Amino acid sequence: MPEYRGLDRAGHLERIRGGHFQVLVIGGGITGAGIAWDCALRGLSVALLERTDFAAGTSSVSSKMVHAGLRYMVNDPQLVAEASAERRRLLASGPHLAWPVEFLLPAYADTPEYDAAALPGVLARYDQGHDNTAAGRMLDPARVQAEMPLLRRNPLAVGSYWDGMMDDARLTLEVIHSAARAGAAVANHAPVTGLLENDSGRVVGARFRDEDPAAEPGEYQVTADAVVSAAGVYTDLLLGLAGREEPVLRPSKGIHLVFRSEATGGKALVLPVGGNVLYFLVPFRPGYLAMGCTDTDYPADSYGRLDRVPTTEEEVHFTLGLLERVMPGVFGPAEVVACYAGVRPLLAPPGERSLSESATSRTHRIWQARGGIWAVAGGKYTTFRLMAEQLVDRVAEDLRSRSPGLRLAPCTTARQAYHGAPMEGFQAWSGREAERLALLADLPADCCRHLCRAYGTAAVEVAALVREDPALGGRIVSGRPFVRAEIRYAAEREMCRSAADFLVRRTQLRFLEHQGLDALEAVVEGLGDRLGWSAELRRRQAADYRDYLRQVTPSFR
Repeated sequence: MPEYRGLDRAGHLERIRGGHFQVLVIGGGITGAGIAWDCALRGLSVALLERTDFAAGTSSVSSKMVHAGLRYMVNDPQLVAEASAERRRLLASGPHLAWPVEFLLPAYADTPEYDAAALPGVLARYDQGHDNTAAGRMLDPARVQAEMPLLRRNPLAVGSYWDGMMDDARLTLEVIHSAARAGAAVANHAPVTGLLENDSGRVVGARFRDEDPAAEPGEYQVTADAVVSAAGVYTDLLLGLAGREEPVLRPSKGIHLVFRSEATGGKALVLPVGGNVLYFLVPFRPGYLAMGCTDTDYPADSYGRLDRVPTTEEEVHFTLGLLERVMPGVFGPAEVVACYAGVRPLLAPPGERSLSESATSRTHRIWQARGGIWAVAGGKYTTFRLMAEQLVDRVAEDLRSRSPGLRLAPCTTARQAYHGAPMEGFQAWSGREAERLALLADLPADCCRHLCRAYGTAAVEVAALVREDPALGGRIVSGRPFVRAEIRYAAEREMCRSAADFLVRRTQLRFLEHQGLDALEAVVEGLGDRLGWSAELRRRQAADYRDYLRQVTPSFR
């Protein structure tokens, strides 16, 4: 196989336009990425079309947790068992982007359900038959209080268990890289505008547009033996292109608040609020905490509603009020540096609309919709690989029934590392690699550590750009570890085609102070120079990003 040189959008688009594949995947979130990767590794020719950008839907605005689901043990122990096994695989397959974290659950006299009496049994059940990083245990409350002095005083008990955290958007991108490296053809900013049917009404492909901001407008088509919907919260809208069907989703909105704080000492806090609902205060990147997540019904009747999901002033104050229960007087509106919202593609349980949003199952469903489209919806980010394996099993069986001589390899994703994953323990590798990058490109230590964490083994490729042009070693924003070489790398090797692509999904600048506005000018300049943007397109890109922030961010201070 030739050396992999990253995501060349022009080359991938050339393969897809007018092409024929055994499988066409519509949707470039984590599930679609996993399906394309699995197909390619089994020897299927596969193309993937993403309407906006990879991970632009739920996969970049999740809780950023890799978790089996402590609260799901009550109603869905099978989901917890599956998610536990997939959590282990995910942490092992992408250690530069996913890592274990200790979660602490403090219990007070007013803590619902997960109280001091119940907590030991809860932790024991979470361990039973599950492949956890470390066993759950009860901690000395006085010691926890001493180590976390901002915690509400005098907890009656404190439980400890282990789950994980991740950079959700970049992990999705690494799976896209993995699929492309295995032979998949992938394209972002390529919305499907219609489905192609044969004389018997079977869907055999799609029409799509190239919506690269700098591209000449044009509509194209691609055909396939099997078409797969992995459209997440857009599933009902996509399947509607094949003819009206009953909605299959019950979309649920979740919001998060971001603080610049190390109040938890690198650990996560769990906040039971009643009704078997848990909130989390999690360390999603060094020096920052994210608090969430609400669970409310949200309309999914238009792309516009789903593309720009707003956080409301009421949701901000509600979430801060919950946080006051465990860290009183620490976090108020002035401490919120960013907020974001996403929509979960939960399945609508037939005849059970009386269920609360939080009680709606997180399991997934695979089915064949009108026109023979294979569809998957529901599930959790953590279980994306299993969902992909099960769907590709079904698609492969379907293809073999129509082509009896078709021979395919079995699924191997359970033992594959993602693109960028080092072949040894991350901590030992990243220490040595950061030193090597500093020597190679004369970069500061914090920048080198950041590159190792964000790009894994591809960090050296970013550093090589700095060695070639030392000006690219400059920080995008003073005091932050992001360097200008990342802009060029994103444009040339990661299909970055807009300011939002870079600020929201190639980096986490959107989720830090100023929500990326302090980096916007440098990012537009860098992308514009690499992608040949006109002065008018540069102005429009900056304006579009500002407009996006205005629509999704409340004025609550």
